[in-house]
Amino acid sequence: MQSILDVAENRLIELGYDELKMSDIAKLAGVPIGSVYQYFPNKTAIISSLLQVKMQETQAEIKDELSRMSNGEDLLQYLSNTVSRLVDTLYRRYRYDDSVRALWNAARSDHRLQDLVIEDNLANGEIIYHSLHMVVSQIPADRIRAVANMVCDIIGSALRMAASVDKPQGDIMAEELKVMINTYCMNLLER
Repeated sequence: MQSILDVAENRLIELGYDELKMSDIAKLAGVPIGSVYQYFPNKTAIISSLLQVKMQETQAEIKDELSRMSNGEDLLQYLSNTVSRLVDTLYRRYRYDDSVRALWNAARSDHRLQDLVIEDNLANGEIIYHSLHMVVSQIPADRIRAVANMVCDIIGSALRMAASVDKPQGDIMAEELKVMINTYCMNLLER
Protein backbone atom coordinates (compact mmCIF):
# COMPACT_ATOMS: atom_id res chain seq x y z
CA MET A 1 0.00 0.00 0.00
CA GLN A 2 2.84 2.43 0.80
CA SER A 3 4.28 2.02 -2.70
CA ILE A 4 0.89 3.05 -4.12
CA LEU A 5 0.87 6.16 -1.94
CA ASP A 6 4.47 7.01 -2.81
CA VAL A 7 3.82 6.73 -6.54
CA ALA A 8 0.58 8.71 -6.24
CA GLU A 9 2.36 11.48 -4.36
CA ASN A 10 5.13 11.70 -6.96
CA ARG A 11 2.64 11.69 -9.84
CA LEU A 12 0.54 14.34 -8.13
CA ILE A 13 3.60 16.58 -7.85
CA GLU A 14 4.52 15.93 -11.50
CA LEU A 15 1.09 16.10 -13.13
CA GLY A 16 -1.42 17.66 -10.76
CA TYR A 17 -4.71 16.31 -9.52
CA ASP A 18 -6.69 16.47 -12.77
CA GLU A 19 -4.10 14.39 -14.67
CA LEU A 20 -3.62 11.80 -11.93
CA LYS A 21 -4.78 8.37 -13.18
CA MET A 22 -5.34 5.23 -11.17
CA SER A 23 -3.98 3.10 -14.02
CA ASP A 24 -0.70 5.07 -14.07
CA ILE A 25 -0.35 4.68 -10.32
CA ALA A 26 -0.85 0.91 -10.56
CA LYS A 27 1.62 0.57 -13.43
CA LEU A 28 4.34 2.67 -11.77
CA ALA A 29 3.80 0.98 -8.39
CA GLY A 30 4.16 -2.40 -10.10
CA VAL A 31 0.83 -3.72 -8.85
CA PRO A 32 -2.35 -4.83 -10.60
CA ILE A 33 -5.03 -2.14 -10.91
CA GLY A 34 -7.28 -4.29 -8.72
CA SER A 35 -4.78 -3.95 -5.88
CA VAL A 36 -4.99 -0.17 -6.09
CA TYR A 37 -8.78 -0.31 -5.98
CA GLN A 38 -8.64 -2.78 -3.11
CA TYR A 39 -7.14 -0.06 -0.92
CA PHE A 40 -8.48 3.08 -2.60
CA PRO A 41 -11.82 3.25 -4.44
CA ASN A 42 -10.74 6.38 -6.36
CA LYS A 43 -8.03 8.99 -6.60
CA THR A 44 -9.79 11.18 -4.03
CA ALA A 45 -9.29 8.41 -1.46
CA ILE A 46 -5.57 8.27 -2.29
CA ILE A 47 -5.17 12.02 -1.99
CA SER A 48 -7.20 11.97 1.22
CA SER A 49 -4.77 9.46 2.73
CA LEU A 50 -1.79 11.56 1.69
CA LEU A 51 -3.42 14.73 3.00
CA GLN A 52 -4.15 13.12 6.36
CA VAL A 53 -0.49 12.25 6.81
CA LYS A 54 0.57 15.85 6.06
CA MET A 55 -2.16 17.19 8.31
CA GLN A 56 -0.98 15.02 11.20
CA GLU A 57 2.56 16.30 10.66
CA THR A 58 1.30 19.89 10.69
CA GLN A 59 -0.72 19.30 13.85
CA ALA A 60 2.41 17.92 15.54
CA GLU A 61 4.35 21.03 14.48
CA ILE A 62 1.61 23.31 15.81
CA LYS A 63 1.58 21.47 19.16
CA ASP A 64 5.36 21.75 19.34
CA GLU A 65 5.31 25.48 18.61
CA LEU A 66 2.57 26.12 21.16
CA SER A 67 4.47 24.29 23.88
CA ARG A 68 7.35 26.78 23.87
CA MET A 69 6.10 29.47 26.24
CA SER A 70 9.06 30.71 28.27
CA ASN A 71 8.89 31.27 32.01
CA GLY A 72 8.30 34.93 32.70
CA GLU A 73 7.15 35.66 29.14
CA ASP A 74 4.16 37.99 29.21
CA LEU A 75 0.99 37.12 27.36
CA LEU A 76 1.44 39.54 24.46
CA GLN A 77 5.03 38.44 23.95
CA TYR A 78 3.92 34.79 24.09
CA LEU A 79 1.21 35.37 21.48
CA SER A 80 3.53 37.36 19.24
CA ASN A 81 6.31 34.77 19.45
CA THR A 82 3.86 31.92 18.90
CA VAL A 83 2.26 33.56 15.87
CA SER A 84 5.67 34.28 14.37
CA ARG A 85 6.90 30.72 14.89
CA LEU A 86 3.69 29.20 13.53
CA VAL A 87 3.67 31.39 10.44
CA ASP A 88 7.37 30.76 9.77
CA THR A 89 7.00 26.99 10.24
CA LEU A 90 3.94 26.68 8.03
CA TYR A 91 5.30 29.06 5.39
CA ARG A 92 8.41 26.90 5.03
CA ARG A 93 6.16 23.86 4.55
CA TYR A 94 4.05 25.51 1.86
CA ARG A 95 7.03 27.15 0.13
CA TYR A 96 9.50 24.25 0.08
CA ASP A 97 7.51 21.01 0.29
CA ASP A 98 6.33 20.17 -3.23
CA SER A 99 4.05 17.49 -1.84
CA VAL A 100 2.25 19.89 0.48
CA ARG A 101 1.66 22.37 -2.36
CA ALA A 102 0.42 19.63 -4.69
CA LEU A 103 -1.92 18.23 -2.05
CA TRP A 104 -3.41 21.64 -1.21
CA ASN A 105 -3.93 22.32 -4.90
CA ALA A 106 -5.68 18.97 -5.20
CA ALA A 107 -7.88 19.85 -2.23
CA ARG A 108 -9.12 22.90 -4.12
CA SER A 109 -10.22 20.64 -6.98
CA ASP A 110 -12.47 18.25 -5.07
CA HIS A 111 -15.21 19.20 -2.60
CA ARG A 112 -14.65 16.02 -0.57
CA LEU A 113 -11.05 17.05 -0.06
CA GLN A 114 -12.15 20.59 0.79
CA ASP A 115 -14.25 19.11 3.59
CA LEU A 116 -11.14 17.34 4.89
CA VAL A 117 -9.25 20.66 4.90
CA ILE A 118 -12.06 22.29 6.87
CA GLU A 119 -11.93 19.44 9.40
CA ASP A 120 -8.17 19.93 9.64
CA ASN A 121 -8.54 23.68 10.20
CA LEU A 122 -11.01 22.97 12.99
CA ALA A 123 -8.66 20.40 14.54
CA ASN A 124 -5.79 22.88 14.38
CA GLY A 125 -8.10 25.51 15.85
CA GLU A 126 -8.79 23.19 18.78
CA ILE A 127 -5.06 22.78 19.39
CA ILE A 128 -4.61 26.54 19.43
CA TYR A 129 -7.76 27.02 21.52
CA HIS A 130 -6.52 24.67 24.25
CA SER A 131 -3.17 26.45 24.38
CA LEU A 132 -4.73 29.93 24.44
CA HIS A 133 -7.51 29.02 26.83
CA MET A 134 -4.89 28.26 29.48
CA VAL A 135 -3.20 31.67 29.16
CA VAL A 136 -6.10 33.96 28.17
CA SER A 137 -8.59 33.50 30.95
CA GLN A 138 -10.27 36.91 30.62
CA ILE A 139 -11.82 36.11 27.23
CA PRO A 140 -14.83 33.74 27.04
CA ALA A 141 -13.94 30.24 25.86
CA ASP A 142 -16.36 30.25 22.91
CA ARG A 143 -14.79 33.45 21.62
CA ILE A 144 -11.25 32.05 21.94
CA ARG A 145 -12.37 28.95 20.03
CA ALA A 146 -13.90 31.08 17.25
CA VAL A 147 -10.75 33.20 16.98
CA ALA A 148 -8.49 30.12 16.93
CA ASN A 149 -10.54 28.55 14.12
CA MET A 150 -10.56 31.75 12.07
CA VAL A 151 -6.84 32.31 12.56
CA CYS A 152 -6.08 28.76 11.36
CA ASP A 153 -8.07 29.29 8.19
CA ILE A 154 -6.58 32.73 7.56
CA ILE A 155 -3.02 31.50 8.10
CA GLY A 156 -3.52 28.53 5.77
CA SER A 157 -5.10 30.59 3.01
CA ALA A 158 -2.61 33.43 3.23
CA LEU A 159 0.42 31.16 3.31
CA ARG A 160 -0.76 29.06 0.38
CA MET A 161 -0.96 32.31 -1.58
CA ALA A 162 2.43 33.49 -0.28
CA ALA A 163 4.02 30.20 -1.35
CA SER A 164 2.48 30.52 -4.82
CA VAL A 165 4.10 33.84 -5.74
CA ASP A 166 7.77 34.66 -6.21
CA LYS A 167 9.81 34.22 -3.04
CA PRO A 168 10.55 37.91 -2.28
CA GLN A 169 6.84 38.76 -2.52
CA GLY A 170 5.88 35.63 -0.58
CA ASP A 171 8.32 36.51 2.19
CA ILE A 172 6.77 39.97 2.48
CA MET A 173 3.28 38.45 2.58
CA ALA A 174 4.30 36.06 5.39
CA GLU A 175 5.76 38.94 7.41
CA GLU A 176 2.65 41.06 6.87
CA LEU A 177 0.48 38.14 7.96
CA LYS A 178 2.36 38.06 11.27
CA VAL A 179 1.73 41.79 11.74
CA MET A 180 -1.97 41.41 10.94
CA ILE A 181 -2.53 38.51 13.34
CA ASN A 182 -0.44 40.05 16.10
CA THR A 183 -2.32 43.34 15.76
CA TYR A 184 -5.61 41.49 15.98
CA CYS A 185 -4.46 39.54 19.05
CA MET A 186 -3.36 42.74 20.82
CA ASN A 187 -6.70 44.33 20.01
CA LEU A 188 -8.53 41.24 21.25
CA LEU A 189 -6.73 41.34 24.59
CA GLU A 190 -7.42 45.06 25.04
CA ARG A 191 -11.18 44.79 24.51
